[in-house]
Amino acid sequence: MRELEVYLLKAIRECNRRILEIEQGKELGKTHGKLRDGGEYGTVNYLLIHKIDPDPTRKYDYLSREQDRAEVARLILEAVRGGRSDKNDNRLGISFDGGQLNLAEILALKKRLETVYTSITGIPSPEKIDTDDELRNINSYEYLRLLADKIPSDLRRLRGFRNVDDYCSSNSKYDVSKPYGNYYTAFLLALEAYVRNLRRQRADEIKRINEIKKEIEKSAPPKPVYNQDEEERVLNYLNLKLRELDPLIELVYSNPNFAIDRAYSMIREDVQSVRQTDESELKKAVEKRLTRGGSSAVKRKSGANVDTPRSAESPLARLWANISSRFKPMMTTSQPSEVHLHYKTADDPLQIRFGTQGQIDKSRFHANPLFEQFLEMKQRKFEAKKNQYESDYLLKLQTCDLMVMSEAPTIAALPRLAIRSNAAFVRVNNDIYYVNRAANVCKKLDLEPQRKQMFLHGYNRAALRNNESRALRESELKKINENITDIHAQTQNSYQANKVPPRILHIYFNNLSRVGGAGKKFDLKNKDREAYLTRELERLEDKPGNENVAVITLPSDEGMMDHHLADDRVRPNAGNYSDVKSRILAIANGSSTETHKNDFHISDRIKACLYGDGFTYSKSNENAILSELLEKSFSALGFQPGAKLSQADQQAVYFHFIKFELTDYIIAKLGPESFNFSCKDAIDRGGVSSAYYNLVKSISKGNPISQEEFERLLHGAPTLVKGRGLNKHTHLIWNAVDAYLEANKNKAGIPSWLTTWRDKHALPGTPQYYITKLDKYISQREKESNYFTFLGRHRKMSKDVKLTVAKGVLTELKKMKDTRDSNVQAKYVLKDEVEKAAAHDKRLGGIISDLTKHNLLVLESPAPQQRHDSRMII
Repeated sequence: MRELEVYLLKAIRECNRRILEIEQGKELGKTHGKLRDGGEYGTVNYLLIHKIDPDPTRKYDYLSREQDRAEVARLILEAVRGGRSDKNDNRLGISFDGGQLNLAEILALKKRLETVYTSITGIPSPEKIDTDDELRNINSYEYLRLLADKIPSDLRRLRGFRNVDDYCSSNSKYDVSKPYGNYYTAFLLALEAYVRNLRRQRADEIKRINEIKKEIEKSAPPKPVYNQDEEERVLNYLNLKLRELDPLIELVYSNPNFAIDRAYSMIREDVQSVRQTDESELKKAVEKRLTRGGSSAVKRKSGANVDTPRSAESPLARLWANISSRFKPMMTTSQPSEVHLHYKTADDPLQIRFGTQGQIDKSRFHANPLFEQFLEMKQRKFEAKKNQYESDYLLKLQTCDLMVMSEAPTIAALPRLAIRSNAAFVRVNNDIYYVNRAANVCKKLDLEPQRKQMFLHGYNRAALRNNESRALRESELKKINENITDIHAQTQNSYQANKVPPRILHIYFNNLSRVGGAGKKFDLKNKDREAYLTRELERLEDKPGNENVAVITLPSDEGMMDHHLADDRVRPNAGNYSDVKSRILAIANGSSTETHKNDFHISDRIKACLYGDGFTYSKSNENAILSELLEKSFSALGFQPGAKLSQADQQAVYFHFIKFELTDYIIAKLGPESFNFSCKDAIDRGGVSSAYYNLVKSISKGNPISQEEFERLLHGAPTLVKGRGLNKHTHLIWNAVDAYLEANKNKAGIPSWLTTWRDKHALPGTPQYYITKLDKYISQREKESNYFTFLGRHRKMSKDVKLTVAKGVLTELKKMKDTRDSNVQAKYVLKDEVEKAAAHDKRLGGIISDLTKHNLLVLESPAPQQRHDSRMII
């Protein structure tokens, strides 16, 4: 990938980020600095663009040297970022002063940059793509183009690599007659075979060398001399060949292509025109767009693409994926891509989207050797900064210990003051002061979460007991002091012994089944197959050299994640908050008896990093942290102790806990360089994980993602991989979003588009679904005039009567929804026979009939009336 294209891609993405940032800022009342004047903007938009645009009409400005053009692209990137890049270069003919662009300027600049990118690569814009085959072809070309220059020279003329070198290099342009999808598949299969062969040879060499060393060790004196140079010559050669692949392997996974953005841009208007929780309607809308140009089996001079998104979703392909002796989804349409969202910064770990790295080859289950090489490559890059990492880690522990011990006298003294005092308010104030002080210390030092928990746990519980108006007990005070001593001992032992846990560089969030078909009479979805893939993925952690990866299996579509539960909104008569919490906690800590329904696994090695010092952990500390995360989940969705939770409510809490609170804690605690959410293709189970995590995370950071970004996370990857939108998992994420909005509707920072999205795509049978239908009915009715018969006379009923009934029912329905109690029904009393007739009108009556069927509305008939009602027109 040329440096010029690197800066162009970054500049286009930076434009997207700045546009969304400014638009979101307007809604949230933020300002974004002083605007540039037209003269400065002209320097960026015209002078600089002309110098890198190969348009023949601009030869008077065009720079021929690649290095010069890349430097100009870098300056444009700086301009979009709003930094200052003072540049006076007579050779380049530039006098440029970077500043801050306004929204209109960035929009115009983005369009110009996309034009330049198209002129360099030949890739058409999304609106010009007619079929899923074209989409696959273009995405495959762009993916291969970005990595073609990194292929080692001795591989370029080999089978599988030759077409990439000939037709996808940085000097090429997109050619519609070439089947780039086939080139993509052939390239990855060839690269996988090459890497697998090298790794096997290396493993054999290591085994041979170890056997030689054992023989030498066993031999009697004088022992033979081990000739390292001679014996390890082949091993060193194999390691060298694998190291040569590092730049290429990195781009195989961390590939900055626009595939997901392009796929969503194609179908954006189509998915926004339908209810996205209706899987059938959504699928039809996407398919219609992807067949706009006719059949996807495009006849090319060089042959058609064997695999296309829509063919991957065909019944035969889905059956074959479940029974075949070969399963390698990344080799077909599940193309890896980086995930870029405007709220993320350079300090955030990189999210990558790719399908499962578990594979089946000749009925043998194994991990993808390319992914294993990716982990090895990351470790090699980290080795250069490992010493600095260990030094910083130990210094942090020592600083933490010193601060804790300096606070110890104050911590110990404050509770004693509380005990000696008879005044309740003094005791309360002392406790609150202590808790706040302790929390501030933890926050200031960014303490390891397990130490923070120990530090605060004993006293927080004691402070809460002030509600019972009693002083602290001596045993409680002793426990607090013991906690302080434990923190001191742990931190001191760690930094004095130079104990530093391995750095986790990548987190693999696995959403495949772990329990398989256990408990099922018929395993129609072949979950056992998924369980074998999960087993191979989790084994990655145990392989030598893979200490840098965490493979964490989280529930996705079984047990409490069953999508049918989102429709069960009947709440129990008594509060069940504690029972639900205990059930989820048992699943998370591994003590649940429902193991055949709930996939959840974190290895002991990773638990030590999450709940301990990186080497060991205690179950009590694990339970304390999980309990705290669970309480935050209940609170985030508006459920307090003693609350009544329906099955849908329970799923929403569980979903929020798994997809955000726990996930966010894991990412923050382990601090990886990159992570992924993957099921089979990372489009449905993995897709909702990504969408919900990024939605709530961006809101918590005060910079919420846009509706386009959210829907791109939901539907972009399914379109890219299988030519459809997100499947039934829209039910799960809608249910969680609905609960989240109900709990936070009066809070600042919630984007207005999210409420609109929730309302428009409500699940049938939910109060919101009928609120939306009634709103739409009322809006349409208010625009209509009273109808006339073909004889010119009024119909029997005025529209005002129907509107009165519709608005009355809508008001009662909203009141009922605000109670968040499904045992409470909306109640509307019809005033007279005319309103009764209106309630049975064809359009309005249909809505009211559905409401009563779902026990959401009680309609009371009017008392009999003798007099004539003037609203009836004969």
